[in-house]
Amino acid sequence: MTEKGYYSHVERTLKKSLAVLAVVLAVLFLERESLFLWGLAAGLVVAIINNFFLALRIDKMTLIAQHSPSFANVFISIGHGMRWALIGLACFFAVKTGWFSLFGMMFGFLLPSAFSVIEGIRDLFTYQAKGLN
Repeated sequence: MTEKGYYSHVERTLKKSLAVLAVVLAVLFLERESLFLWGLAAGLVVAIINNFFLALRIDKMTLIAQHSPSFANVFISIGHGMRWALIGLACFFAVKTGWFSLFGMMFGFLLPSAFSVIEGIRDLFTYQAKGLN
C-alpha cells in the first residue's frame, strides 16, 4: 500500500466512524435515557481517538524504523499500551458510574476496527482488479 493509499484508508475509516457517531448523537437527543446509546457514543469517541493516534504512531514509526528498528518496536509498543490503558479506563469509568452500558461501549470500540477491516478488504480487491499487487 502506498503512503497515499494508507492516508486514504485512515481517512475513510475515521469519516465513517464520525458519521456513525453523529447519527448516534442525533438519536441520543431524542432518546436520552438509553444507556446503550450513551455507551455506544462513548465507545465510538474513545475508538476514534485511539484510531487517530494509532495512525499517527504508525506514520512516525515508519520514519523511526528507517534509522533504528529496535527503537521502532519500543515506540509502537508504548503506544499500544497507552491505547489499551485508555480503553481500560473508559470501561472502568463505565462500570463505576453506571452512566453507560458496557456492552454499548464495547460495540462502539469495535465499530471503527470493523470499518477499517472492510476498507482494507475493499482496497485489496481494488488493487487486485487494477493489477497493482
